Amino acid sequence: MRAVRSAMTTRIREIRRRRGLTLQALAEKVGTTPQTIQRLETNNMTVSVDWLLRIADALNLSAADLLEAPHQRRDRNNPVT
Repeated sequence: MRAVRSAMTTRIREIRRRRGLTLQALAEKVGTTPQTIQRLETNNMTVSVDWLLRIADALNLSAADLLEAPHQRRDRNNPVT
């Protein structure tokens, strides 16, 4: 389970950066602080389903998009870029 969580938090950070969002910008979309987003991205907090859904919504993705391993993703018009 730890590997899944680590992969998910890495994906969140990669997607945020690829989209040019700062910690502050994502935090505002999610309704939290930049420090909380940083803790999440560095795998220093446990993410509840509610948080996962809020982050996915802020990034215009599904929760499944954040949980899928890269080799499992189907090309759905490249939703994670």
